[in-house]
Amino acid sequence: MKNEKRNQKFILVGMSGEDRRSFSRQLQQLGRSEVKTIAAADLVVIGRWARPELLEECRCEQKWTITQEELADRLATRAERLEVEKEPVRSVLERDGDTVRIFGRPVPSRSGIEPGPSPMICGDRPTLLILQALATGMELGMPVRIEGPTGTAKSLACSVLAGWLGLPVHRFNFSTQTELGDLVGKFIPAAPKGREFFKFLEENRQGLSGLSVAVLEKAHAEHRELTGAEMDFILNREGVDTKGWQWTDGCLVRALRQGGLFCLDELNLASSAVLERLNPLLENPPTFTLWEHQAECFGHGGTPVATPFQIVATMNSVAYAGRQALSPALLARFPVSIHSEVASEQDTCALADYLATGLQPTVLMPCGRRFKLDDGEAPMPGLSRLGQSLLHSIALYHTQASAVLGDGASADTPSRRTLVECLRAVHVDLQQGQEAEAAIASRMRTFYLNRAAEVPTRSALRQLAKSLGLPALRAA
Repeated sequence: MKNEKRNQKFILVGMSGEDRRSFSRQLQQLGRSEVKTIAAADLVVIGRWARPELLEECRCEQKWTITQEELADRLATRAERLEVEKEPVRSVLERDGDTVRIFGRPVPSRSGIEPGPSPMICGDRPTLLILQALATGMELGMPVRIEGPTGTAKSLACSVLAGWLGLPVHRFNFSTQTELGDLVGKFIPAAPKGREFFKFLEENRQGLSGLSVAVLEKAHAEHRELTGAEMDFILNREGVDTKGWQWTDGCLVRALRQGGLFCLDELNLASSAVLERLNPLLENPPTFTLWEHQAECFGHGGTPVATPFQIVATMNSVAYAGRQALSPALLARFPVSIHSEVASEQDTCALADYLATGLQPTVLMPCGRRFKLDDGEAPMPGLSRLGQSLLHSIALYHTQASAVLGDGASADTPSRRTLVECLRAVHVDLQQGQEAEAAIASRMRTFYLNRAAEVPTRSALRQLAKSLGLPALRAA
C-alpha cells in the first residue's frame, strides 16, 4: 500500500462491529496503530454507514482517505502477492523424457528429435503471454491469431516454440499482391532456367540424388549460376521432363505434408479470395482439397496431414496502411486469439538487462504463478560495460521517444526491434574500442533522432536524452 511510512495512524469510521474488528486487526498486523479522532489520524477509512459528506471533508483536510471497499481490495491484493511470492518460480519450458511441458501443460512435440537452437528472445511479460497463447493452441489443436504492433515478437515467438518442440516452421508473408498460387502451388515450366532453376532445385532439394546436390552446392560455393552442362546433367539424372509443365507445391501444401508450425504473417493483407481457401484448414481436424492439382484431399481419409500441424496467424491492426478488418466469421475460426501488449518501461529495461547479461526476468502470469525462461549466455556481453543504470536510461529513452515520435501505426515509430539494433550497434562500437559516450550518442542519433522531421520534435528528443542523463544528441 502506498504512503506506508507516513500513514502509521488510522481511524475506521462508519463500520459495523464485525467489519471494524477485521480491518483493525489487519491494519495493526501491518504495523499501524488505531486512534480515536480524525484529527489524530493519518489514514481515514470511510465505512458503508458513514455520512456522505465525510469523505469530502477528510480530503479537504488533506487526510489520506479511502473507502472500506478500496481498503478491502488493497488488502486482498497484498495477501495474494505474498502467497504468490511463497511459491517457487517455474521454468516456462520443462522436459521429462519425450514429454514437453510449457507453462506446466503438456504440448505435442516430435519424440526422438533434438530441439533446435532457440533464437535470441527476452522472456518479458508481453512475450510470455504470446508463447502461452501459442502453447495453448498446440495443446488443444486450435488455430492461434496474434495481433499487435510491429516488433512485439509475434513471429519470433513462433520460431522459439518450434525450436523447443523440434518442429519445422513454414512461414508465408501475405501482401496485397498475394495470389492463390503463391500459397497452394502452381504449374511451372518443367525445365526452368537460370535463377528460376536454382529456386526450383532448392524447393525440391530433398528429392535430388547425391550427385545432383553436389553439383548444386558447388555452384553455391562459387557464387554463380549453373552452367548449361550442369543443368543438362541434373535434368537428365533426375529424369525431369523438359517439355511442357510440372506442378510445384506451395508453402501451404508443403506444411501439410511435413507438419510443424504454419505461420501466416500479415494475414489481414490478403484478399478475400485467398482467405476463403483457408477456412477448411481452420477446422479441427484440418482438411484441405488441392483442386488445382489432381483434387488431392488432405485429411478425411485422403493424404494424412502430418502431425503436429499448427496454424498461427499474425497481423498488425487495421490502423496500419493496407490492412483490412477480418470478417467476424473468419475471426471466429481462431478460438485462441491474443492482442500482444505494448512493452512497459519495466519490460524494456528487462530486455536491455537480458542483452547485456543473459538473465531472464521473472513474470507473474495471469494464472497467478511466476514463470521465467532459462538464463543463458549474454547476446551482447560488451554492453555490461555501460552499467545497469546507463542501460536502463537508454531503455527508458526508447519507450519515451516512441511516444514523442508518434503512435504504433506510424512508419517512423521505433519498435523494440529498433532498440535491439541500436544496442547491437553500440555493442559493436564498444568491441572496436570506441568510447561509450560517443558510441551511445552516435547510435541514438542514427536510430532515434534522425526519425524526426520537425525541429520541435528533434528538440524534444534532445531534451529527453538530457533529462535521462544520456550523452548530448547533437546534429551529425
